[in-house]
This record gives sequence, C-alpha cells and structure tokens, in this order.
Amino acid sequence: MSHQMEIFATIIIALITAVIGPIVLEWVKVKLSKKDKEDPIKKGCQQGLVIEEEIENIREELNGDRVWISMFHNGGNYLHTNKSIQKFSIVYEVDRPGVARIAHTFTNIPLSLFAKSTDEILKTGYIFIPNFDDPTIATFGLKAGADVGGAKASYCIALFDIKTEACIGIVGIDYIKPKKLTGEEKGFFMERANRLSGFISTFLNS
Repeated sequence: MSHQMEIFATIIIALITAVIGPIVLEWVKVKLSKKDKEDPIKKGCQQGLVIEEEIENIREELNGDRVWISMFHNGGNYLHTNKSIQKFSIVYEVDRPGVARIAHTFTNIPLSLFAKSTDEILKTGYIFIPNFDDPTIATFGLKAGADVGGAKASYCIALFDIKTEACIGIVGIDYIKPKKLTGEEKGFFMERANRLSGFISTFLNS
C-alpha cells in the first residue's frame, strides 16, 4: 500500500512539475508584462504636463504673452515620388489669459513656406525679433505668421536632439507689444531651451 502511495505521489509531483508549473509561470509572465506595459496615452499626458509646466515657467519669468514649441515632422509624400514632405506643427502652447491660441493654425505647415526662418534657425540657432514693425530688423519671413497671432515681438530658439544634435524643433515666446529682452533674459531663455531639448529628446527616445 505504501509503495502504491509513493508511486501516486511521484505521478502527482511529475504532473505539477511538467504541466501546472509552466502554466503558472506563463500566467505570472503575462501578469508582469501587463503591469510593466505603459499606457501610451497616459505616458503622453505625463510628458505633456512636464513640458507645459516648463514653458509656462518661461512665460511667467519673461512676462511673455505666449510660449510655444513647434516640432519638425514628416507630413507625407509627394504624389509622384516617395520623397517626404517636411512640415512642422506647434505641439505645445501656453498663453496669457485673453491671448489667442495659434496651435490650431500652425499645424502640418510645409517648411517651404518658412524657408528663410528655418534656414536662419539651422544656421544660428535662434531668431530674435524685438519689433516686427521696425523695418531695420530682419524678420526672415515671419511677419505674416506673427500677424496671425497678433505678435509684435518674437524670440525663437532651436531645440536639438541630445544624441544626434539634429534640430528637432523650435521654442518661441511671443509678445503682443514690442519687447526688447535683456542679455540676462536671453541667457535664461537659452538655458531653458537647452533644458527642453533634453526633456523632449528623452521623451522621443524612450
């Protein structure tokens, strides 16, 4: 009788090891993978809140009316070729109460419409325009766009990927009245632009 019990126990142990064990292991793996898998919408919202807080801080520190971030992206292909259409869109924006938003206007805009300003940004890393109505100040074709949002002054700084050093976008601050930033204020803006480059690069590569 005891010998039969030993055989039965051996069979049960083998069954647990060979069948039930792997099933339990697989169940644990599935549970862990679900737990570790990030919700892309939740992740995007969290990232957006970080960026929004950063640019709101810039707006407050520099007493701006609007701060925005535009990102370069592929907007599709030309009809008869596979060549991509390079575009940009404003993807983050904060505004002083009562100031009109512009993100909905500047969405999927071909870079060809802003070739001068894009070229200047790529060459120098910034464009500072303290007064759009001053004919002695170069506006690099940005005046028409500024008029849409009611801006009389704009300061724009390029954002770079921290790994590839490629320009990935632009952060800008607008004023509805002419505004000349001091050297210290420009330095603060540039430092925050570098900080934003780090945040956005991390988010894009994560």
